[in-house]
Amino acid sequence: METYACALDAHRRTIDLLNVYPVPDGDTGTNMALTLVAVREALRDVDAGNAAAVCGAISTGALMGARGNSGVIISQFLRAMVSVLAEAPERTGGEIGGEIGGGRLAAALTAG
Repeated sequence: METYACALDAHRRTIDLLNVYPVPDGDTGTNMALTLVAVREALRDVDAGNAAAVCGAISTGALMGARGNSGVIISQFLRAMVSVLAEAPERTGGEIGGEIGGGRLAAALTAG
């Protein structure tokens, strides 16, 4: 999450410039970055060894800290991603990476 948040923040202004529809208010990148700030804060006091707690903090932090439509969209993507990751907490990231696939992520995104 730290790497994702830093990368998004580094490109925030460029993403803001892309924001022309539906309202050209130029805040998409900023809203996405602020949403990830909330995720980072939610993770601050979570035991990194507890996969369920980490996944829960990511999902809740993103939803509660979502800014604008773009923040809500990212929060739902993260919720779907961690719901898949939470299914196999004993596996390493490398093992899970090949198993997530678009189908499982799409199913999680549409599960509501």
